[in-house]
Amino acid sequence: MSVGASIGELRATMSRVADGLYRIDADPECRLLRDPDSLDGVSEALARELTDAFERVWVEYPLLSEMLDAASPDAPLPPDAANRVARLDDDVRRILGAADQVAEAWRTALPRADELRETLDAVEADARRIGLGDDHDLAHARRMVEHLGGQIARDPLSVDPSPATRQVVQVADRVAELARLHDSLPADLRDARATLTALADAIAAGREALTATRERIASPTGLLQPLDPAALDDGELALRPWLERVEAEAAAGRWLAAARGLQRWRAVADGWAANADRVVQANRAPVARRNELRGLLDAYRAKAAATGRAEGRTLTAAMQRARDALFTRPCDLEEAEELVQEYARLVSGG
Repeated sequence: MSVGASIGELRATMSRVADGLYRIDADPECRLLRDPDSLDGVSEALARELTDAFERVWVEYPLLSEMLDAASPDAPLPPDAANRVARLDDDVRRILGAADQVAEAWRTALPRADELRETLDAVEADARRIGLGDDHDLAHARRMVEHLGGQIARDPLSVDPSPATRQVVQVADRVAELARLHDSLPADLRDARATLTALADAIAAGREALTATRERIASPTGLLQPLDPAALDDGELALRPWLERVEAEAAAGRWLAAARGLQRWRAVADGWAANADRVVQANRAPVARRNELRGLLDAYRAKAAATGRAEGRTLTAAMQRARDALFTRPCDLEEAEELVQEYARLVSGG
């Protein structure tokens, strides 16, 4: 290789080095790496590995630039010139590679930290609105987010936003649920009052259904004993006084205790309501079956009429027996069902 060609290649390398040195002087990532004492962990270790490289590039570049400017066929380069340029180029590459790592870490972590701060600000505002501004979990989340910001500044290469993210998500979900309980408490209390009224009505309906069935159906089966309406008012866990205590807590401003008490009340009330409904359904079932059989008898009577056989002596007698059984009070449901089935077989040609 000629001296001119070799000098040209070295000058091209030095031009690339000059561009790199501009970045090293201007980029914040490089400024961070030039101060290992301000860093921790992995970032500090990497910065200390680059200490000599930072010092060399600013010493070697002007010397090598002057050497190349003065080089000519009559004044050849020193034997180690190419090696020195290559080492300078390598130092610049190492520094810029490390700076790129820091930049990538910042690009990932900084937006995440900002997002967590914004989320936490909103959560704290909601917590203050419902009187929970001094919540322990909320304060812990704030400390974790601030610690994350410190990590980003002092050791960006080791930043892991996952713990802070999990804490913020957990506390955000918790405060959101508490805010929902707070905001819905007035309506929930009104619903509880309506539930209590509906439950009292259902208990009464179960008792009324039992009385009506016993009057209308002979020897009914499957009936259930109605719930005692006095149980709504008597006893430590009676629903009505319990609800009144919950309402009193809400009126006194103890909304969280009221909301949690209302949740427990609701669970018990739902059990009562399910039992009351089972009583109503069971006690209405015999009369409902009698009415269903009446409808079936009418349907088969219409079918017989459509075929012109309704007035036949056999069908008329069978229909009358079934009708008498269904409209006798109390109704023998088992006998009535057999007579309706008999009439159905006759209508169908049996």
